[in-house]
Amino acid sequence: MTQRRLFTSSSVVLGHPDKLCDRISDALVDTYLSVDPGARVRAEVAAAGQVLFLVTDVISRAQVDITGVVRKTIAETHYFPQDLDPDRCAILSQSSAMTPPWSGRHRKGEIEGENRAAQEQTTVFGYACSDTPERMPMPIQVAHLIARAAGALAVRGTIPGLGPDGTVLVTVEYADNRPVRIDTIVAEMQYRGGSQELEEALRSQVVVPILGSMPIGMDNATRLIVNPGGPLQAAGPARDAGHTGRKSADDTYGGAARHGGHAMCGKDPSRLDRSASYAARYIATNVIAAGLASECEVMLSYSIGEARPTTVFARTFGTGALLDERLSQVIARVFDLRPAAIEQRLRLRTLPAEHGGRFYRNLAEGGQFGRTDLDPPREKLDAVEALRSAAGA
Repeated sequence: MTQRRLFTSSSVVLGHPDKLCDRISDALVDTYLSVDPGARVRAEVAAAGQVLFLVTDVISRAQVDITGVVRKTIAETHYFPQDLDPDRCAILSQSSAMTPPWSGRHRKGEIEGENRAAQEQTTVFGYACSDTPERMPMPIQVAHLIARAAGALAVRGTIPGLGPDGTVLVTVEYADNRPVRIDTIVAEMQYRGGSQELEEALRSQVVVPILGSMPIGMDNATRLIVNPGGPLQAAGPARDAGHTGRKSADDTYGGAARHGGHAMCGKDPSRLDRSASYAARYIATNVIAAGLASECEVMLSYSIGEARPTTVFARTFGTGALLDERLSQVIARVFDLRPAAIEQRLRLRTLPAEHGGRFYRNLAEGGQFGRTDLDPPREKLDAVEALRSAAGA
């Protein structure tokens, strides 16, 4: 008997208050790394009304106009001025000294260089599956695509009265763990007009074009629901307070897989919450592409003062060509998972300069993973042959 289930994931548009804070935090990471690839940066933002509070910990030779970066990011979001005015909003900032590198007992070379030790204890997860060509769960991938497209329409002013804040929920029906149809799409968008005309615009300009390129699309029973709670007049911090890092599920796998629960935005690659999460996703993606599983989760754990992860474990939920224990051993053999090696292999410190100073801030809008539109190294399938060879050894 066919087993059917529904799964729902959500994404937010670029002007959502939490996502604004993420984008500002990563705009600062981009700016510092573009000038100084060795910079260490942590930036968190809170926003409410016309006030933003920014906390930074930075070690860098770069000189950055922090307030200027914040105002430019707000301006690029295209809020209505009464929601958030980039020229007149208040920006309060506080800088503090960054915690120095771990200084306990260690072997020579474990603080700097290729054997640089982990400077925090963390456990992260990476995930990939065969739902979509991007090897992402279909509900979150569709939600991200719709949210990004709706945000682009708001920024361009294509639909008069459409603002940059909103939330998109997508429900997908699965049969025997394979996506078979789109059940429901709910879009809550800031719009100064009628819900019916907004629904027609989103259907024709966003939903139909996006689903036309997906493995499955809308059918006669698919529901498209727009602004079910009525008009969304205020947007961004004028509607709700925002904070960096509160959209971990949206940023990762939409609840379809585990994540470390840590914020990735606002952190330079020395923070394993970010870089190791990218590495785990990179591994899982290549495992799927290598045909070793149709679903794969990779867990990496690090301990302060150790260069190599204390745990490397993969599970394939019964879909693997190898036992999970054996696959975990293959992964540990193929991938160098020391912090410095991850940064180098995935080019995490040079990507901002390679993309004209706009890499991490773009990731902060519309999901950290499955972003083939930005062509990040972690989505490359360049470890497929090495995995197949090691698996057959």
